[in-house]
Amino acid sequence: MRGQSPVEADERLKRIMDQVSQPELLAWLQRNEERARQLTPSRLRNSFHAGRGWPAGNRGVGRMIELLERKRELIGRVHAIAGSEYLALLEQFVGLVYDKIRVEHLIAQIISRRKFSLDRSA
Repeated sequence: MRGQSPVEADERLKRIMDQVSQPELLAWLQRNEERARQLTPSRLRNSFHAGRGWPAGNRGVGRMIELLERKRELIGRVHAIAGSEYLALLEQFVGLVYDKIRVEHLIAQIISRRKFSLDRSA
């Protein structure tokens, strides 16, 4: 991570590797130590506990790590924009996208409930 010493990064990577129980993830961390040093134990835990789990195989783990890296980069950019004169534009954009995904999520829940109701009544 930015602003950390190499010793801190190595210690954090060691803690992560000690906590990992998924063999595919451990293998990925060992092969990609530079990228792994950018991860935090909490981000890995949060991704795993968010219901996504770790996909099987090395490609799946690589994809999950890529998503974590992309999110970290995006959050950094959002912080930069939030500190600029474009804060109002950022708020509008995020609000529109958030409302869109919320509606899509509600529609998916309604469809799922109806399907469950139909399955139970059959």
